[in-house]
Amino acid sequence: MDEHEDSLTRARQAHAARDWRTAAACFAAVPTDRLTADDLAAHADAAWWLGRIEDNLRLGAAACDAFQADSRPAEAALAALRLGLFHLARGDEPQSRGWIGRAGRLAEGIPECPVHGYLQWFTEVELGLLTGQPAAAVDAARRVQDLGRRFDEPDLVAVGLHGEGRALIKSGHVVDGLALVDEAMVTVLDGRLTAHSGSVAAVAIYEQFGAPVPPEDDVARFAAAIEQVGMAAADGRLVDAARAFAPGICTDIEIAGLEETDFYRRWAGGVPAMLQFMQRLMAYRGPRSTDPEALRQITAPVLLLRGQETLLGTWIAVSEQHVTQHLADPHVRELPGVGHFAPLLAPESVAEELISFFEKAREESARQPA
Repeated sequence: MDEHEDSLTRARQAHAARDWRTAAACFAAVPTDRLTADDLAAHADAAWWLGRIEDNLRLGAAACDAFQADSRPAEAALAALRLGLFHLARGDEPQSRGWIGRAGRLAEGIPECPVHGYLQWFTEVELGLLTGQPAAAVDAARRVQDLGRRFDEPDLVAVGLHGEGRALIKSGHVVDGLALVDEAMVTVLDGRLTAHSGSVAAVAIYEQFGAPVPPEDDVARFAAAIEQVGMAAADGRLVDAARAFAPGICTDIEIAGLEETDFYRRWAGGVPAMLQFMQRLMAYRGPRSTDPEALRQITAPVLLLRGQETLLGTWIAVSEQHVTQHLADPHVRELPGVGHFAPLLAPESVAEELISFFEKAREESARQPA
């Protein structure tokens, strides 16, 4: 086995193990003409996870060309669609339209397959949501799910569920929509997905609510705050409504900290949707993402993070106890000296904990057999 063949073998093994740095380094050590279309796509994938966006775009384009040269139009179309999405995320709409158009042309004339569902997801579901046509997006999302089930493609079913859920929320059916979003997320977490979504190795949640029987005192405090929010919102005073929410969940120190930011002004526009969500949530009696049977499906490690000073600490603690009883691999951490708004007011402490957890999860995942 020559040096390049050894590097290529190591690159493929590292990519399968989600060891992105090793994969990228080993692929880079191999001359481009020795890389297959699948190798180029894997190298692009590793570059994406490492945040090397320019390398990802360059390698993704090369992979698309290679798939097309190999007479693999479905794979070429999917590579082109990904490039379109990545360019769109960067704000480069002309490049995005060009790649998505290429994906559509590549998919023309080939038998129906999952790539048609992904194209439909973006061109009908996502664009329907962006253009204010949630009813059309719901119909398209259901067609995407149907195609995903016919081809046993859980990724496609998940994006369809997620799209339908978001469209229902935009249509005012908040609880039904959130239930579908939760269902899609469970599919992600339990390891059924492939490609990018399958690379979810761990999940972190800040201040999980979900106790079957929450503490009465905490509920009363929260309900009183929501009542004040509703009164201010009814008068059209949305910034005051946002400010009225704080005493129900924030310590005095956090409230003072929020006053030094523009949080209330930025959040004010979301107050009506929050009130509608709360109203429907209270009336909802169907399955929830925190039901034991839903939690037991999640096999990925889950970090439950909370602030030591959070005002509704008892509620959070009871919720954590419930969730950890049913998760396969729970991890509970408490951040000293912070409360519910730590992600906004003390982001460094939250980030350090998240980085530590995800790095350990990545290392553990890399040690698993490919």
